[in-house]
Amino acid sequence: MHYSVFTDKTHQIIKQKYFNDIVPMILALDIRNTYRPDNEMAFYYHIHSFLTQIPDNEDDIYHAARTYLRNYVKLCLSGYTPANAHFKDIFDGVYEFIRNIRKNSTPGKTKLIATINTCKETCKHLLYLSNEDKEKIISDLDKVQVACYYLTILLAFERRTSLTSTLATLYKMLISEREVSEYECQLLYLTNPIDVMNILNKYIYYFPNENSPFYTLKIDSALSWDAIDAIRDYSISDIYLYPEQKTINCVVEIENIVFGGYIYTLNNGVTLQNIENSLKDSSCHYVLNGYTEFVNCLRQLTSGKTESVHRTINKLNYEKLPFGFIIAAFAILKIAFKIKFSK
Repeated sequence: MHYSVFTDKTHQIIKQKYFNDIVPMILALDIRNTYRPDNEMAFYYHIHSFLTQIPDNEDDIYHAARTYLRNYVKLCLSGYTPANAHFKDIFDGVYEFIRNIRKNSTPGKTKLIATINTCKETCKHLLYLSNEDKEKIISDLDKVQVACYYLTILLAFERRTSLTSTLATLYKMLISEREVSEYECQLLYLTNPIDVMNILNKYIYYFPNENSPFYTLKIDSALSWDAIDAIRDYSISDIYLYPEQKTINCVVEIENIVFGGYIYTLNNGVTLQNIENSLKDSSCHYVLNGYTEFVNCLRQLTSGKTESVHRTINKLNYEKLPFGFIIAAFAILKIAFKIKFSK
């Protein structure tokens, strides 16, 4: 959140773009790294199967989920011979549960458990079934319950984000290790999503050698900056205003003033007035007002004009400030004034 984003878009738009692009990538990585094909009852088993089966750009995830679950029930029932096909009636409650999966009214876990338990009770009381048949049916009902439950969790994600189709596309790219063509990058992504996911994978899932006495999650600072740069280039390049290097240097100088330690000395030949003038002369000066205002506050503080700065700080609209560390910079000043005037 401290990374400066030079844009005229609102904080909400920036956060939403980061969320929409990065959350599906992180989920795709987590599924790929933890999915186990030999455990049908595991959390990601059916989510993996569902994501790999739905078409790209599927616009009705709920219909796709109903289709997947019906096909899974059909697969479970395929082991029954025609002679005992009437066993399938036991699953009527399951089919009813699946039919009720809708965008605004998907049944929850309590309803699912009640449905499966009713089906099991029906099975147990059918006298013409052998114990072996009952065990098989109950085992199949347990499998169906797991499939329905984990798919409804995915649908809850879809209901909140509408990102399941994006997740499916990225996940299929990831597990197939399909190269994204230059045309696709230009048309869809600007930055290759596989490259971004590979960097994120190293950043999130990197562990030092297990023989190390410090075997714990390690975040390498250089790698973290690689991840941040990759995310920025992938997610917000279409709204990012690329300022001159001189402007970027000024912003870095401001960040160093704020977070560079107890005493920070400006680089040779650099003054607060120089920084303020450079920001005002920038080609994207209209999105740099927050930085300019902060430098102006620092200049006034060095001249002893604390009351003026205090009034400026109190009138600030933080939502109008540039997205990034400058929000924290002003917050630090505000806290400092609060402490000063409370004495």
